[in-house]
Amino acid sequence: MNIKEVEEILGITRANIRYYEKEGLLSVERKENKYRDYRQEDIAALKKIIVLRKIGVNVEEIKALFEGRAGLSTIIENAASRLGEDIKELKGALRVAGKMKAENSDSFDENYYFDYITAQEKQGNKFIDLCKDILDTEIDIFDRTIKFITRWNFKKVRKETGVITAVILLIILLFVRAVVGMHVWGDGFWDILASPFVVFLLVSAIIIPIYLISRKSPKLAKLLCKVVLWIAGILATALVLYMIVGVVKYNTDRIFRK
Repeated sequence: MNIKEVEEILGITRANIRYYEKEGLLSVERKENKYRDYRQEDIAALKKIIVLRKIGVNVEEIKALFEGRAGLSTIIENAASRLGEDIKELKGALRVAGKMKAENSDSFDENYYFDYITAQEKQGNKFIDLCKDILDTEIDIFDRTIKFITRWNFKKVRKETGVITAVILLIILLFVRAVVGMHVWGDGFWDILASPFVVFLLVSAIIIPIYLISRKSPKLAKLLCKVVLWIAGILATALVLYMIVGVVKYNTDRIFRK
């Protein structure tokens, strides 16, 4: 059957289906005309994926289950643990939302509710963790920075092998890069080793404030992005011109020396 029929049967979009294929959860055969031909076993696999995702099992865990690297009981236990933490957060948030709803007003006393939530958190009650707002952004910046500097896709390896293994591989890669760089570039070992992290911090120092501003003022954040891009373009142009002038000056000096 074609992907439209699969959408109708399962009630999910083709974007979901393509994503699961891209992540290696499905391997769909193709007809002679190159179109995918979904079989009953593909439908069964998609149903398993849907059920597991609906109860909080992440894609990496489903892939490990399908490949025999993890058992069903293990991934269900992990999902249940995460759901338990989410429920604790949601209960606290739901309680405050109920109090605010009871006021039946378009405004609220921010000082009262801020103090109320702070007091509840001190007592051990949980609310939505705001660190999640910027955690994914920081991780994405780090992944992109490492890929830009080392040409190594840290995000892909992190998904396939797990965070700890990926970090160990990254450290090994950076050490190898530093050793090679000592002989190729002539720089110090520790300077080369630290350079990806320095770039990461510099990029974060620019991107994170813009990201935080975008939560309240998207237009201002968009304007700041344009300013940063303009500055980057000017600096890149200046660097190119500097290099051209340097090459011309070097060749001119050689001609006059002759």
